[in-house]
Amino acid sequence: MTRADSSEFPKTIRRYQMEYLPTIAVIVVLAIIIAAAVIAVCTNKKKGCCGTDTHDKKIKVTDKHPDNYKYCVRLSISGMTCSHCKLKVENELNAKGTVWAEVDLKDGSALVRMKEELPDDTLRRIVSRAGYTVVGIEKIR
Repeated sequence: MTRADSSEFPKTIRRYQMEYLPTIAVIVVLAIIIAAAVIAVCTNKKKGCCGTDTHDKKIKVTDKHPDNYKYCVRLSISGMTCSHCKLKVENELNAKGTVWAEVDLKDGSALVRMKEELPDDTLRRIVSRAGYTVVGIEKIR
């Protein structure tokens, strides 16, 4: 190898480094994004589909006599898919103290019995706090 050939070698390496640098940067960024996604999925496997820990305690309703509740509505709720969703909605509604709510996942609704009437917007707000949307309210009594 002559002296002229040896001086060309570092220039060739630098030229290839500059050519492939953007490609390498894209690969590194994609690897970081994929790693973050894998970590997020693995973390959420410990939770329900709605992101709730399985350790939520059910708020128990002490008065389960339907005759003691003067008002009753059926809420149609979108977005509930699992038992964790059901628990979140029931807990938000039952936390009121004068409400007894039972969620039916199959038809995406909640039967809400109330000792005192709550306005529709209040019921919507309570369900919204749980992370779901009321799409309909049917007054039963």
